[in-house]
Amino acid sequence: MTKKISLCVLLLCALTFTSCTQKEEVTVLEEKPQIQEKTPGTKQDTLESNTKELMVKKGDKIAIHYTGTLEDGTKFDSSLDRGDPLEFTAGAGQMIAGFDAGVIDMKVGDKKTLTLAPKEAYGEYDETKKKITPRADLASFETAGFKLEVWEKIPTQFGNLVIVEADEENITLDLNHELAGKTLIFDIELMEIKK
Repeated sequence: MTKKISLCVLLLCALTFTSCTQKEEVTVLEEKPQIQEKTPGTKQDTLESNTKELMVKKGDKIAIHYTGTLEDGTKFDSSLDRGDPLEFTAGAGQMIAGFDAGVIDMKVGDKKTLTLAPKEAYGEYDETKKKITPRADLASFETAGFKLEVWEKIPTQFGNLVIVEADEENITLDLNHELAGKTLIFDIELMEIKK
């Protein structure tokens, strides 16, 4: 019987010691929470790195579908109408400033609306950007079928120039971009980042 009591006391002591040890471990964990820091090359670090690589950065060649409208809803251009996305290098100055900046950090499939004030687009309208040209200097446009009359658009390497005055001898051309002074709204979708 003494052996049974000794065995029971020994078992009871072992259980008490185990439960005390477990409580201390829990207390230690509560006092000092473990913080898992990112180690370069870990799965977590690689996932975050891959996510950033999937975002448009300056210098990336990208393809975007867009529709451009004025504040009144008038559509002035759309890549969707042509069926081909617009391709350009992000941040390289190939696009108007607000459009260029608006694509940075987008991911393939992202859609957004950019509302660009004139200073982010084609600038403010400048009344001083009008040029009087002798009608004879524009004869090649007449030969090509353009009428040299008020509001006719003359295509040039700088965009369409609008005739704002015309008489027998001279033509006055408006050298402002036709969208100068206007707020532009672009609905865009990133189709591809070309690496």
